[in-house]
Amino acid sequence: MTDRTVFVALPILGEAQTLANCLDALATNQTNNLQLFACVNQPDEWWKDPIKRAVCENNKECLKILGEEYPFEIHVIDRSS
Repeated sequence: MTDRTVFVALPILGEAQTLANCLDALATNQTNNLQLFACVNQPDEWWKDPIKRAVCENNKECLKILGEEYPFEIHVIDRSS
């Protein structure tokens, strides 16, 4: 069996409470070549909306989590900053 690259796309919007668990689960995979493409999303105008501001702050935390060390490559697409 040849070793294949597994590509995972993960849309993120206010997922800080569960993101680390998701990344830990991906780290247990048996494939040596896993690449994660994580897109952190939110509209720019949410920064000015008091109701949506908490989601924006949560997304900042998600970006920090995505910057931690994992045994696979993480490509971050930041559509929240």
